[in-house]
Amino acid sequence: MTDSTPLSDSDGELVLQAQEGDLAAMEALFERHQSDIFLYLTRLLGERYAERLTLATFRSAWEALPGLQQPADFIPWLYRIATNIAYDTRYQGPGSRPWPLTPPANEPAGEDPVAHALYRLAFYDRTSLLLHVVAGFTLAQVASCLGLSLHRVQIHLGTATQRLISDPVINAREEADVARLIKALPSPRVRLASPFNSDRTMDEGMLSLRRLSTSTSYTRPPHQRMLLRHILTSTSLLLVFCLVASGLLLLFANRGQLLGSMNRVQTTATPTAYDARVDRPLCFFVDPVYDNNSNGGSICNSHLYRDINQQQHAQGGYTLQLQQAYIDNNAFAMAYTLIGPANSTLDVSVNLNATLSIQGASTSLLIGRKYAASSTFFGQHNAISDASYYYLPQTALPSSIGNDDVLNLMLEVRSLWLTNQSSGKTLAIHWQGSAPLRYQFSLRESWGKTSRQNLPLAIRPIYSNVLSSLPV
Repeated sequence: MTDSTPLSDSDGELVLQAQEGDLAAMEALFERHQSDIFLYLTRLLGERYAERLTLATFRSAWEALPGLQQPADFIPWLYRIATNIAYDTRYQGPGSRPWPLTPPANEPAGEDPVAHALYRLAFYDRTSLLLHVVAGFTLAQVASCLGLSLHRVQIHLGTATQRLISDPVINAREEADVARLIKALPSPRVRLASPFNSDRTMDEGMLSLRRLSTSTSYTRPPHQRMLLRHILTSTSLLLVFCLVASGLLLLFANRGQLLGSMNRVQTTATPTAYDARVDRPLCFFVDPVYDNNSNGGSICNSHLYRDINQQQHAQGGYTLQLQQAYIDNNAFAMAYTLIGPANSTLDVSVNLNATLSIQGASTSLLIGRKYAASSTFFGQHNAISDASYYYLPQTALPSSIGNDDVLNLMLEVRSLWLTNQSSGKTLAIHWQGSAPLRYQFSLRESWGKTSRQNLPLAIRPIYSNVLSSLPV
């Protein structure tokens, strides 16, 4: 910035010290110049805005001060920041109105007519006049501060002066009268608390961090900021237009293919095929109450299940996958997925009869009725999954088996049929007399791993006679 308002030697030293992060130096600059900035903002927008914007001006100056190349430019640079903040306030603040603006409705009724006339001036007319009269800038300094040419500043200054002279309420006949009336306006006597006093605001480290903010944008001339704003807005609108136009062109170019796809979707009832990589849950024995608690002792949270991942093929293109299993002294649980043909939709319930043989036990157990009465269905695509619990009599496990011992098991599915949920019709896809669908696997006996309050809700009924023996 050229033709700068001269700084005193002490001001120049304070600016250099503040640039290096000295809060005390910045506080001294605030105390010296706050009244001038407050007066300028009062004349620009009214006293009800001035206090807040004065503090914002000095905070932004502190944040952007390291970028000031010439300490001698500090005062015009400070007024530039104040002007930009005032401009943004009128456009972005609550109840804001574009320039020029009429006197705010809630201004004091006795406001001086000269102040009212100033409020009615356009932005560049008003700022050019006030920077020249109130701040005492030369026309060259005003031009540098606003980012305008000297000729433009002369035009704005002349327009502002003529409008005030032509106002019938104002008794002014020439430019000197206008300057005299503005200087004669009552000067507010306000002493603001320094925002750089760490006892009143924040610690020095926090203020230092704030110097990394984006307040440096306020140091650009208003004309440049407005131009950049218009360019960004125009660019954004152009980008949106290009995206919309590209989408419409793409849609038009591929309209035949799109219509064909829509027709195929409407005329074909083929669902998406089951994909274990996407559709298979991590744990089938999910308990909605306890599995959301990281400290819960449910089958899933305590990882008491085992992945089996064995499959056997039934009739009609169906496949029965044994996914996971769990066992303890009183219950056996298994999760399986029935996968149908690729073009099928499984709106069915799955029923099976099977035998469970445990190595070392004297008899095999019939599996069919779900004593826990809790089945979880994951109906999706051409597959349906079921997690079921079955009661084990106390004599089911070998007497020599202890906690955490490994059991070798064999599950033989002897009959398998589907019941349609809508019509109630059944379809047998594996029947007795055929070779059973056989699954061999081992499980770790899990008794004692779950605490009383964290037993899965689904298997609580089969533990009703032994709950008192569980640990709390």
